[in-house]
Amino acid sequence: MKKVINDRDIEFYDDTTDELIMHMSIIGADFIWSFESNDPITITEDMELYKPLKQLMSNDYEFSSEEALLCYKDDNKLIWYSDCYYNPDNEFDKKRVSYLTVIRKENSFQIRCTNPLRDEGKRCPLVVGFSPSGNGRYALNVKRDSSILGLQSDFVKYVYLNLMKQEKVKKI
Repeated sequence: MKKVINDRDIEFYDDTTDELIMHMSIIGADFIWSFESNDPITITEDMELYKPLKQLMSNDYEFSSEEALLCYKDDNKLIWYSDCYYNPDNEFDKKRVSYLTVIRKENSFQIRCTNPLRDEGKRCPLVVGFSPSGNGRYALNVKRDSSILGLQSDFVKYVYLNLMKQEKVKKI
């Protein structure tokens, strides 16, 4: 997978076809991760995204148990529903919310974005939002015990910012 940085955007392309696979960006105060397909993407140890995902998955999170769409995390699996407004009493509204799944499998991760409406054949984007600094859903990082520095802030810190680092070129 080839990574291309354009300003505040990170794009990932297939090595053989040069087709866009996924895209990360900061839009306003939110971190956005969009996918071109809901097919699982395998991230192996030799890929740049592996280490940031491993760092993120080493944390423990506590999520609200009072929401209609429940996020989940254990040592090997994360399910994250996009930070966005939805009416918890409206089935169609709940179905329009995309969610990210990260599964650890031995020395790799499988990531996937799913939108239930897309599974029903409807056209809809595969985008997952993260609202850091306590602006989104409750996602406490248990190890740091800080409600404003939960999973959303960790995604920005561990994944996005690590991937944005570019090698510094020495000028002679």
